[in-house]
Amino acid sequence: MNNEDRIYVVDVFLRLVSNTLNDEYLNRVWVKCLGPEVWDCVEYAVQMMDTITILLDPSSNFKLKEAQIHACKRYYQILDDFPHIWEPPEIMLMTPEWQEVQKAGQGVLDTFNYPLKDV
Repeated sequence: MNNEDRIYVVDVFLRLVSNTLNDEYLNRVWVKCLGPEVWDCVEYAVQMMDTITILLDPSSNFKLKEAQIHACKRYYQILDDFPHIWEPPEIMLMTPEWQEVQKAGQGVLDTFNYPLKDV
């Protein structure tokens, strides 16, 4: 993986984390299933955990700072512990567990100095 690829992977990762802090986005994509990017919490969690695994793999050479590694590990663990299936899905967005996911996500963005963006 070259440096451009690494920059792209980190940017996509941070953009996806940022999206989960936007309740309007989550209602549109996860609850109402309105595109163009329709997916759910399970797909999100799997993609994020796979991406974090790649980011933290020493052979991938992302050269993350210690605080970034810690924030990514914390986010991974909170996502892994989070119940991914909620019926109806809008209930999930109101739970204390989801608030913890969002709080950990904000921690990731903070360690990367990544600004929240409108989606």
